[in-house]
Amino acid sequence: PLAKSDFLKSPYKEAIEVVLGGKQGELVVNGEKYNNVMPAMSQLSDEEVGDILTYVVNSWGNPGGKVEEKQVAELRGSRKDLAQGE
Repeated sequence: PLAKSDFLKSPYKEAIEVVLGGKQGELVVNGEKYNNVMPAMSQLSDEEVGDILTYVVNSWGNPGGKVEEKQVAELRGSRKDLAQGE
């Protein structure tokens, strides 16, 4: 689901939420349903999350872009459930 993914588009809010908070249950990517578990990675720093997602959005035929550390920090700061180490 990471290749040429319609899920990985700017402003990347949903992708950041999945990395920080994890995801369980159905997710539709490029019209295909997935039902797996992605554990939360809230222990990662804002910079690490931004770097990982920047790599992903620039790989496997995705459109490219940059996920800024600031974007991750703002989302994490606005959502207590995404706090570092939670």
